[in-house]
Amino acid sequence: MSTSSLNAAIAVDFSLIGTKLHAMYKKDANGYKILLIPTLQSGNEGVTIKELIDDIKNLTKNVTGSDSLNTEDLTNVLDAAVEESAGEAGTSKKSANDKLPDTSQIRIILNMAYLYISKQGEQQESQIEYAFNLNILTTGLIPKVLSSIVTVDHIGIAV
Repeated sequence: MSTSSLNAAIAVDFSLIGTKLHAMYKKDANGYKILLIPTLQSGNEGVTIKELIDDIKNLTKNVTGSDSLNTEDLTNVLDAAVEESAGEAGTSKKSANDKLPDTSQIRIILNMAYLYISKQGEQQESQIEYAFNLNILTTGLIPKVLSSIVTVDHIGIAV
């Protein structure tokens, strides 16, 4: 048996930003293929920005063994941007606390992710196909002062 003719396939089901995905890697004598596809979704509510920051913080803590990742700067920048946008809307920081956007209401939902990579032989080019759809539910993002003029409930990004 020759080691250069190794055939292998590995599959994994996992979740990313609350979205269930299926990934597969296949290697044979001709090359390899990688496939990432969504699975049947049920009740995908996504994650809030705070939940995403907390998950990243916990992940780095589990990998490094220390709680050294400081997310306070990121949180402060986000809060400052919200306060600044409220100030531009004509409200002072002191009187705007009840009128500021509620960033805890912003949810990120990965609706779809697809990736296909195929590499056949050394002389041929790789074939790559990909697509994703990310939704950001932004209810409450616009300051309440402006809500009678404009609201933004959803931002979608698809490639």
